[in-house]
Parts: sequence; C-alpha cells; structure tokens
Amino acid sequence: MRKKFTKKMVAFSLAATVIATGTTPVSVSAQKLTSPTDYSNPENWNVRHTVKDIYGMLTELEKAYPEYAELSSIGKTTKENDIKLLTITNENSKNKNKKGVAYLANIHGDERESGESAAYTAAWLLENLDDPMVKEMLERNIIYIIPILNPDSHDIFEYFVRGTSQLLDKNGDGIPSNDLYADITGDEWIGYLYTTDESKTRTGDIGYESKDLDGNGWLGDDSWASGYDINRNFDFQWAPEHAGISGGLSAASEIETQHIQNFLKETPLDALVTVHTGIQAVLYPWGYRDTDQSNPEEVADIEFMANTAEKMRKAIEQTTERNYYVSNSYHDYQTYSELLDYAYGVHGIHTYTMEVICEGYDESVSYKPDRNPDAYENPENFDICLWNDPKWEGSRKEYIPYEDFVEIMEKNGLSPETVKVVDRTTKEEKTLSEMKPAYIYVSSSERNQRGTYVAEDQDKLVEGAKNAFLEMVSAENGEKVVGWKAIDGKWYYFNEYGVMETGWVSVDGHWYYLNEDGIMENGWVFVDGHWYYMDQWGAMETGWVFVDGHWYYMDQWGAMRTGWVFVDGHWYYMDQWGAMRTGWVSVGGYWYYMDQWGAMQTGWVFVDAYWYYLNSDGSMAASQWIGDYYVQADGAMATNTWIDRYYVDASGRWVKNA
Repeated sequence: MRKKFTKKMVAFSLAATVIATGTTPVSVSAQKLTSPTDYSNPENWNVRHTVKDIYGMLTELEKAYPEYAELSSIGKTTKENDIKLLTITNENSKNKNKKGVAYLANIHGDERESGESAAYTAAWLLENLDDPMVKEMLERNIIYIIPILNPDSHDIFEYFVRGTSQLLDKNGDGIPSNDLYADITGDEWIGYLYTTDESKTRTGDIGYESKDLDGNGWLGDDSWASGYDINRNFDFQWAPEHAGISGGLSAASEIETQHIQNFLKETPLDALVTVHTGIQAVLYPWGYRDTDQSNPEEVADIEFMANTAEKMRKAIEQTTERNYYVSNSYHDYQTYSELLDYAYGVHGIHTYTMEVICEGYDESVSYKPDRNPDAYENPENFDICLWNDPKWEGSRKEYIPYEDFVEIMEKNGLSPETVKVVDRTTKEEKTLSEMKPAYIYVSSSERNQRGTYVAEDQDKLVEGAKNAFLEMVSAENGEKVVGWKAIDGKWYYFNEYGVMETGWVSVDGHWYYLNEDGIMENGWVFVDGHWYYMDQWGAMETGWVFVDGHWYYMDQWGAMRTGWVFVDGHWYYMDQWGAMRTGWVSVGGYWYYMDQWGAMQTGWVFVDAYWYYLNSDGSMAASQWIGDYYVQADGAMATNTWIDRYYVDASGRWVKNA
C-alpha cells in the first residue's frame, strides 16, 4: 500500500520564501504559509524553499521509504555545507544490471527553480511507488538526485550568486571582499548600472550597486562571492584562454567541482540531466565544439541524445504549456569545461542540460533557437515573460536621468569624478563625468532578490521537468521487452518491468534457470550445492529423467537425488553421481540387489545361476539358514553339500534324516 506523508514540510525560512499572487511578488510577512502534507502534490510547490527546507524533506523521504531511499553526502562545500544525494531504487530487486541515471540541479546558486524541480521529482517517485511506471523504473534503474549542487550560494539573496561563495580579493588590494553590494538607489533591489545616450542605447558598464568601500572607483568589484562558476571549472577542455575569470584558477580548482567529479567517477551512470534556468531548452553535447561528422560512433551517440532531448522537450512543453527548443549546446552558445561535456567526454555518460524557465525576456530571446543574441541589448525585449499572464512584473528596468543619479551618488558618498565606467565603444576606462551619459540604466530581477520571487505556475514547471526526466530514463532503458526473447541464438527472459531475469524463474507452471548473464540453461546445472536437469526447452525436470544412458531421479524441487530414494512403493539406489544403479550394490557394508528397472529386491532372487535371499530391508542374507535353505558367506544358496551335520540337496533344501 502506498505510504503517504502525514508530517508537514519543514517550516519555510521567512527571509527566503514568498507566495506569488497574480503577477506581483508579495512580502512574506504579509501572508502565512501553509505547509503541505503531501510532497508529491505539485500544487504545493508554488513556494520558494531554502536549503534547510529541501534537505529536511530529503531526510523525511528517507525515513518514510527506507527500502527505496538512502540519503548521503558527496562532500562538503567551501562553507562546510553538505552536498546531499538521495539515491532511489528498489533495494529488494533481484536485478543486478540496473542502469544508473542522475538528476543534478542548482549548480548555479541563483537558479533555484532547478533545485525545486529536482526535489519534487524525488518526492514524486517515492510517493508513487504503486505506479506501474515507477515500479518498472525502480526495478531497472538506480536514480541519483542531487537537488542542490551549490548550497553555499542557494540562499543568498543580497543579489544572485551564480558561482561559489568563498571570499576572494578580486581587486587585488589585499583585502578580500571589501566592496559589497549596497542598495544605493533605495528601492530595496540590487541592480546593475549602465550608461546610455539620449536614445537609451547602452554606452558603458558601471557595475552593481555599491558604495565603493574600497575607494578604487569600481562599484561592487570585490563582493563576497567569488565569481568562480562551478560549471566552467570541470577538468575537461579547461584552459586559461577559455576559462576567463569565472573558470577558476585551474581545472577543478573548486572543492564543489572536485566532489562532483568524484561522484561521477565512483558512480556507474548511463545518463544524467543537469538542470538550469535562463532559457527554455533541452541541450545535448557538445558545448565546446560541434559534432565530429567524421566519427560514426560519435555521430550515432549524438543522434541518440538529440532524439532523447526532443522527447524531453515535448514532455516539459506539454506539461507547462510553454515553449521550449532543442539544440546542440555548442549551437546555442559555446562553453568550455562545463558539466555537460565533462560527464560525456570523460565518462561517456549521455548528458543533457535542461533549462526550465526564462528570466523575463520575450519569446524571441528565451525560446527560439534562432533568436537574435543582440536582443539582449534591446530594452524592448525585457517586457514579457510567458510564465506570467499577461505581463511579468518581477523585474526593475529604470532609466534615471544623469543629474538625478548624481544626487543619489552624493547621498552615498560617491562622486561622478571618481566612479569608473567601461566605454562600450572604445573599451577604455573613463570616469562617469567623462562619459557624460544621458541616463543611468538600472536593471535587476526580482527572482534573484532575497528569494522573494516565485514563478507563476511553478507547480507546472516542476511537474514538467519531472516528466522530461522520466522521458530521459525511458529512452535510456530502451524499448521494454517482456517474456522470452532469443538473442544471438540464446534465450533470455524479461519480467513485467522489462528487466532481464537471472537465476530461477517460474513461467507458465515450469521452472527455468538463467545464468548470471541471463542465458537460459539446458542440461545439467549446479545451483547452491544441488544438481538440476533442464530439458531441451529449458524447463526443470522432476521425477525420473534419462540422460546419456542413465536414469536419474529429481525430487519435487528438481534437485538430483543420491543414495536411497523411495518412489511409488519401491526403493532405488542412486550412486554418488546420481545415476540409478541396477544389479548388485554394496552400501554401508551390505549388499543389495536392484532389478533391471532399479527397484530394490527382497526375498529370493535368482542371479547368474545362483539363488540369493534378501531380507525385508533389502540387505543380502549370508551364512545363515532361511527356513530349510542355507545361504553361504557369499550369499549364494548352498546345494548338494553338507552344512555341518545337515545336508542340502540340488534344490538347496535340507534333506531330513540324511
């Protein structure tokens, strides 16, 4: 019977959770949260969860389903947080050839919808164990789910933290993280600042809002986040010319990267999906280059992943009722040293990047594979996000006249004579006063501010991402075969879940034995200390069987018998190899006689011109009178001879008064 959680969700952090009503984010203090009692109900996922929330849920899942779920850690982060892994499978399954599949999310701390979808998938699988599809999957697969690969940065809401959160001296003044972001505009949001001309075309980059605490003129250039992107730090195609600042100091320099690489090295995986946000697409390798068309094996592999990605796209698109596209990651945009390429390039794992939600751009930017990259520079493209109807209001896009912004700076101890800008045309460093802009353009996203943003219909998002993951697993498992199947002249048996059986299987009233490779055995097989005989069709024999000129007896369980066996009112003797004996047999110091059919004889028997007498237990009598007859030491009846003072005639009978 399906188990259901009755415990309520771990209380949500007030600093990190909101309920979205309509299209406007609501302050968490304005409304109480209702904790769901069923983790697998997607309607309960229109909230923002903290690391503590999700880890608490994983703990509850493990406790509720101990035979299916095991919670562990793949290692600790820079801040000593665990990167928790939930392993899900049917521990009681006999299948020793399960395919490993993984659902990895939130490698970028700010992409929290990815972690929500992974956690939901874990809950859905465990709370639907009676679902035939789930039963089959847990018979055929070991599922590894890591909802939060980057827990250090997940709950940081001063501004989004994409990479790791270790403290670094990024501006080289000898003091790490001494220019933190600050809300100088007073709107409670942290925005990125640009200069524009009268036409509102961007002319320069200033940086994130800050008070320039280090006094070097560059705003927000030494925040407490490292800026190292775990997903550009993997030890595959890493090079300084490719890595840039976000790639880290060297390949796998970040402890989080090392833990992920070790997990992939130590865990047999056939497929994995790494989940992101930013666009709406399913991507497949490669990220750093195009497919090598001269390599047939690679072409076939990429084609398989492309077809699988299309199935995943359809699943999430149909569920969310939003648009997604499929692309080779390289064609989407070129990247180096990311998880997608590392998993496939180093370990041969079929790997997919699933981007589950856009960030407020219009359809031409976020959904279409042929979108114009320059659209990012066009403010008109920041008005619509199809996750909110009719208009996404979770962002701030404001043009502040230059004179008004100078007043804002002066209130925060800043001066246009010292604040620096990178001129987009000349790439030169200038002061703000030298740029003489018409406007200061402030851009920020509510979804990355203090965790207060929850996408409308996030319940559809997590359900759609789950369905896409199930499509990936199904594609990896291949077409389900049920029953007997001949492969290369050998017979195999697949159970109702499509899993190849090994060992004993009962089919249509007959037992069959499949070896460790799943091949049906014929003839003699030795299992757990016993011999069994399988006929030409592989069915286990019971009773009498005739093999290579000998009779053998298999008991009701099919095991070959040795020694004495009692069958249909008769005793038979099977030698050490199980073959039925006929004629004289010596057992335990006694002689027995078995007729031509192997049945043990009693009473008088005539063998090779001599009479012998066999006791009621079948043992041969010797050196004794049997009535008026005498059997000698060798068991043969005496004739025409004196036995002491008694004479027996030609018939062996004692002649009285002789």
